[in-house]
Amino acid sequence: MWISPAKEAGLDLHNIDKIRLKAFRSQAREMQLLLETIAAMRATVGAKITNANGDIGGGGQPDGTDTERTVEKIIALEQKYNSKRRSYVEERLIIEDALNILEPNERALIRLYYFDLHTWEETAERLHYSYQHIHRLHASALSKLKGESGECSSSSEL
Repeated sequence: MWISPAKEAGLDLHNIDKIRLKAFRSQAREMQLLLETIAAMRATVGAKITNANGDIGGGGQPDGTDTERTVEKIIALEQKYNSKRRSYVEERLIIEDALNILEPNERALIRLYYFDLHTWEETAERLHYSYQHIHRLHASALSKLKGESGECSSSSEL
């Protein structure tokens, strides 16, 4: 019998609630911003080096101090990203395992909103549902993830 990596690692597969999903979404957004910042800083360093070599107008010498400081910041941000990545991956495995109890459309909703960071409107559009139906589906998914039957009491907090 196949055992999921999250279960095998002894990770907590219970208590997947709205608060935990929101925290995961926040963590995913933070990691996305870190990657965007790193990419922008790398582009800046690349442009400075290209300009210094005279490949794109201007010529001259790069400002070594600024470039070095930027590279140091990039390294620090990459280390921060890598340290957060492990806990992010572990949490994603836990949530993915929990999603197995959901219907395919509920899983798609959770993945689009919490993993892929789409807005509610984008999620509704991608799934071809109304905005209101997405929220009902979300409440149903949360209820199932918490192991309850019926409506989720916190559905009005969307």
